[in-house]
Amino acid sequence: MNTIYKKLIFSGCLLVGLLIFSGQAEAAILSINPRQEEFALGETFIVEVHLNSEGEVINAVKATINYDPDMLEVINVSKGGSFLTLWAQEPTFESSAGLVTLAGGIPNGSHVFDGIVTSITFRTRTPGGAEITFDQSNTSVHLNDGLGTSLPIAFKEGVFQISETTFITITSPTHPDENKWYKNNSFTVNWGYSSDSKYSYVLSEDQDEVPDNKPEYSEGVVTFPDLEDGIFYFILREQSADSEPWQVVGKRRVMIDSQPPLPISALVSQDDQLFGGKFFLIFSTVDKVSGVDHYDIVEGGSTHTYVDSPYVLKDQTRQSGLTVKAFDKAGNIRLQIVKEAGQQISESSQYTLLIVIICVIIILLLFLYVGTKSRK
Repeated sequence: MNTIYKKLIFSGCLLVGLLIFSGQAEAAILSINPRQEEFALGETFIVEVHLNSEGEVINAVKATINYDPDMLEVINVSKGGSFLTLWAQEPTFESSAGLVTLAGGIPNGSHVFDGIVTSITFRTRTPGGAEITFDQSNTSVHLNDGLGTSLPIAFKEGVFQISETTFITITSPTHPDENKWYKNNSFTVNWGYSSDSKYSYVLSEDQDEVPDNKPEYSEGVVTFPDLEDGIFYFILREQSADSEPWQVVGKRRVMIDSQPPLPISALVSQDDQLFGGKFFLIFSTVDKVSGVDHYDIVEGGSTHTYVDSPYVLKDQTRQSGLTVKAFDKAGNIRLQIVKEAGQQISESSQYTLLIVIICVIIILLLFLYVGTKSRK
């Protein structure tokens, strides 16, 4: 290892030492949001896992979320909008066990105020009370103190009521699956219109908003053009006769992301101690709305799909063209052409690369250490 690298690592270790906190840390807050709601049978809804670090600088979160698989079905787990950018274990679910698990980090650490850890889409299956809780023995938040110190955690969990009410069917020709992201920002909905009924509706980011009692004169078709990116809910209210009360009879969610991921950071490098001394590409980006779905690498005339970083170059002469493609969950694409792949990397780029690699190693070692401790 050359003198520059030794100095950089020494400086990093000194900085880590200065960051070690003394005294008792405040309890972080992990919460299910929303915490209490009522849903109809067969309805889908989204809950977010939120974290408040209570003024502490944290760099890693590990979580296991429990639910009753007889009452709830997980449709999707998303990291879109999460403040975590480095994943030791991306959010996944086990339907039969009723588990959602994840482990992620933030290189260099951060204060977190009401930050999204992950989003989970559920569908209701049976009537009754359904709880969404944390497995406290397998959930932890870690300080950015160089030691992986676990913060105490205050848990705020969710309780949801599932009624036997069934909603009328609302469909969308423009966004046919309400559990998928789309880049089309013009949303159309249809429902079975009855001429004997009056209808009122609203499109809102709040899934609990109730339309007013003012009838909308639409024969079962409504279009909402030029929507912003985000998650919206079409909520339909019906009065079946003048003497009957108004009631909510249907909901339809739409998820829109019309923008590509942020610009991709990409570096080509080589280290005798990594990948047998072969040249490799390290790359990363973030999509703030729907989340990054996958990366493709185009090297020369070949496309390699669903590639993870770091990627070892197939052409070790570095004469082939090299392009990184990042796809978000709505299908938007960000391209980064790695130009002049054969040129020598500047020292500043070496610093950046080494810092990224050290952060990755620290996060992975942290979760390995925590996992070993939990098994003892």
